[in-house]
Parts: sequence; structure tokens; C-alpha cells
Amino acid sequence: MSVNPLSKNQYPFMLTTLHPSEEQALSLSVRQQQILELLAQGKSNKEIASELAIEYGTVKQHLFVLFRKLNVSSRAKAALIAANLLKGSPQVFKAIATPGGSLTHGKRLTASQSSDRYVWRLVCAVSAMIDDSVADKSKNILERDHFLGELRAFAADMVEALDGQIITLPNGGILAWFGHPIAHLDDADRASYFAGHLQRWIKARKDNIVAFSIGLAAHPEVVGEDAVSLYAAESFRMADILARNAKGLSWPLANALMKQLAPMSVPWLDLKTKDNNQAVAVDGVGPIFAIGPSTSSLPSAAHRWGDLPFMANIFEVVDTSVAQWLSIESWPAASATSLIDALGSLALEKGFQSLSLRTPSNKRRDRQLASYMSQIELIFNVLDPSIKAVDQVRRTQYATGGERLVAMLTTMADLSPLLIQVYGLKALDAFEKVIGNTGIERLASRRVLVVAANVRDAGVTQTSIRLLGPRPNAAPFSRVFTLQAPDMESLPEGIRVDLQTMLDDMSEIAKDLILSAADHIDIPIAQIIQSFDLPQHQLQSAIQELTALGLVVPKQAGGFEFRDALTAQALAKLNTPVERLV
Repeated sequence: MSVNPLSKNQYPFMLTTLHPSEEQALSLSVRQQQILELLAQGKSNKEIASELAIEYGTVKQHLFVLFRKLNVSSRAKAALIAANLLKGSPQVFKAIATPGGSLTHGKRLTASQSSDRYVWRLVCAVSAMIDDSVADKSKNILERDHFLGELRAFAADMVEALDGQIITLPNGGILAWFGHPIAHLDDADRASYFAGHLQRWIKARKDNIVAFSIGLAAHPEVVGEDAVSLYAAESFRMADILARNAKGLSWPLANALMKQLAPMSVPWLDLKTKDNNQAVAVDGVGPIFAIGPSTSSLPSAAHRWGDLPFMANIFEVVDTSVAQWLSIESWPAASATSLIDALGSLALEKGFQSLSLRTPSNKRRDRQLASYMSQIELIFNVLDPSIKAVDQVRRTQYATGGERLVAMLTTMADLSPLLIQVYGLKALDAFEKVIGNTGIERLASRRVLVVAANVRDAGVTQTSIRLLGPRPNAAPFSRVFTLQAPDMESLPEGIRVDLQTMLDDMSEIAKDLILSAADHIDIPIAQIIQSFDLPQHQLQSAIQELTALGLVVPKQAGGFEFRDALTAQALAKLNTPVERLV
């Protein structure tokens, strides 16, 4: 590093210029490169967080690391170095591993590699298409535009509550998708749930003068790592084809993978030809299915889990107006969603009303509260507004959003036994935090069964149900039912959606560390850790993250290792250099 020959009298700081050589290269992660570039543009921390869709605290953490690597102590110096670095030295970054396999101090990705590295993602798309051939464009233009405006507002609110993405199309249609840039364990369920509710909302509107058709498709996609936007995907194309084929039908059409991944979220209808009773297929999509009416019953999945005989006693306790909380703890994480679905189908057979809540990726309580509130409002819209209890909740002013949320839950529980299914990696913690101790107490003496995922290291591949009683925040003793998880059908290309969800939920340091270890499986994890030039407390926090999720386990001789070779291979496959795709 050389000092620019300008006096300190001219400027209150010294301008520095980097002249890295091949041996003294600066190693930055892709995220750090993005932040460095925005810093050079004069962006504030808040603007950087907004543009990259990350937390404000995450930006500050990255800047702390960047200041150390650039050997500066002020934002102004870092911005000047960044501008010079990005303008005049495009090849200053160096990979974490050399071709020979030895490690250098740095991170997993390089600037020159960032455009050549991709990730697998399951993208679940929903296309709602307007049928212009039905509507008379010369009449009722104002009514049509009013309807389309309300449709778009409803769809946008619902997609936001479900943590997805949505765009409106010039012809009046909409395109929504789940799984990118943030993955969830249940993206296919969110997409099918959204499509079903959207269809019911359209059909229920008396002023509907526009014909709509809906298609949805799930498909594994290869996208650029750290790409925030998604401009084209095979799932988009397939959903569009299905929407076109759904014209004149009463319910949305979906591809086979969507039904396979979300068998319990909506009622599915098999489509058969009239002539020879064969499964219906569409060119470019394959076999197709339809989402049925909400009055159709969902199939039972309890038999896949040994019929869950112990649930009979739990249902009896709930019938006595004593709430019960169940924590679903599993490995692999995806099996938690399947088990929650199975428990839901069993509760429906017992006459429970079901409320499914999808936990957003954002860990802030206000964001989680807003998401849960929006989802519950959808259920209230389905209930008969003439019911006095429902109407009273709508009219009552509450001091906080949390109080209103609990009032909605208790009102629903007073109408009939209530099953609350909460999906997500750490859904139990999120739901407890949102309703608070007061909410837990109000639910404790009602006919409520809360089933929430709490994915954590279970030691082996299995799924457990932990009975926490009426108060999960005060359960010194708990009963655990250990189940054998059924074989989970792998997705095309063998990708693991649950692992991608975990990666999206991690801190940047933990994510870089585990992917570096997966990329270099022959190098001990301890050596990977040493290659990260970061403070010890940050590395220790990252290791704690990875062990809590069950991705790495302590070795008997000291250090850490992957819990199994299959996990390491699956992680490496999720993050794929372009040469492996050719």
C-alpha cells in the first residue's frame, strides 16, 4: 500500500492507492464487493441495506471487516480506496483455494469468479392471466380498472405476507413467485395456497367483469449467486402456459412437481381425458393437476408417520379447554413440513378449524407480526361476517398489533377447536415472540393446538414431536415422541431445498464458512476457519450457528466435521461453478 503525495494540510485524510500483486491479493466475498461498490458511490448504510435487501446491522458488520482489510479507520478513506480499487484494479481478488488445494487467507468467492458461480433454487411461480377475449373493452372500462386495481392490491398484500415476490403485467395480469431471493421450507405450499385464495377471491367478487385464469409451476432453476432480481425462469414459462390452458376452467392448473411438493396445502384434482381416462398432459409442462374447491377434503397423511396414535390423548386434553403446544424438531428440515401437514389432516378429521401461518424470513418482530396478521385476516374474510364475535374484533381498536392478533386467535378458538400450524425453520420461537407471554396465557385455557416447527440438530436423521403443554415458555419438563421420517422424494437435480433455506437464514460469515468447507471437503474445517481473517468471536458465533442447525458436529478428537458426507455433497451442489454446469 502506497501513500498518495498529498499533504494533510490540503485534505483532512490521506488518500491511499492499492497496488496488489498476485501474491498479495485482497480477498473479499461477493457481498463485501457489493457493499464496497455502493460505498464508493456514496451510499449510506441504510441505502446499502435497502438496495441489497439485507439488515442494517449486517451492513455494519461487513463494513467493520472491510475497514480492517483495507487498513482504514474511517468511512471516507474506505470510500476513496473503494473507488480507486474498483476502477483501476479489477483483478485484485483471490480465491480461498489455489489449484493445488492449499488455502490462502480470504473468502470463498472472488470478483473474477462471481459472475461464473451459480446456485440451485426451487422457484414456484403463479401466473394470473386476464382473458381479453371475454371482456368487451369498449364498455365498463372504469369498472374493469377498479376491479383490476383491487385485485392487484389483494395479491400484493398476500404475497408480501407469504414472503414472496410479485410484479404486475401490462395486460392486467400478475406474476408471483416464491423461493428467490429467499428460500423457505414450504415455498410450493405458499405458491399453491396463494393461487387457491386468489381464485376464490376472484370468484367471490360480484363486480367481476374480467375473466382470469391461473397457472402455477415449480421448477429448479440455476441463478446467479447473490442475484436479487429474477427476470426469467423456466417456472415462469410453465406457469404462463398453464394459465393459458386454464381459460374457461374454474380452478388453477399446476404441474406435477408442484403437487408433489405441496400435497397437503390445497385439495388437488386429478385430470383425466374423456376418451381413455388417461392423465392429462400439456406440451412443455407434462402431467397437470387442478387445485380443487376449498370445500374438498384434504387427503390424510398420518399413515406415513405410523398413524400418530399418541395424538388421541393430546386431542382429549385440548377438548377440556387446555391448550397444547407441539414443537416439531427434525433432520432433515424438510420433514418438519411433512409432519405438520400430517398432524393438520388428523386434526381436521377431529373437527378442528385449521389456521396455517407461514413464517417470514425477516426476524424482526414487527415484520413477523405484520405477516401473521395479514394471513389471519384472510381467514377472517372467509368467516361469515355476520358472526358477532368476528365483527366485534374488526370494529375494536387495540393498543398494539400483538393484542389484535391474540384477539383474532382467541375469537377463532371460541368458535370451534383451533389448530394453528406454524411453518418455518424457527417458527416456534417466532410465534412465541410475536404473541408474547400475555398471548400464551390467553390461549392456555382454550381449545387450541399449536403445531410449530423448531428445526434443530437432532443428532441423527429423524423427526421428533416435543409436547410442551399449555405454556411453551414455562415447560421445565417435556415429553418427546420420536418418529422415523419417511423417505423424502428428492427434487430434480437432487437439490435440497431445506439446505438452501438454511443458507438464506444464516449470517454471511456462517454461510461463507460452510460453503467453503463444502467446496473443499478434503481440507479440515479447522483449517478453513483459520483462513478467515476475522475476529475470534465472529468465527465462534458462526460455528455455533452451524452446530445449532446440525450442519457440523464436534469431532471426538477436537474440531468440527460435517454431520455426514451427503450433507456436504448437497451443499456443494447448491453452489455450483459454471464449469460444472457445462
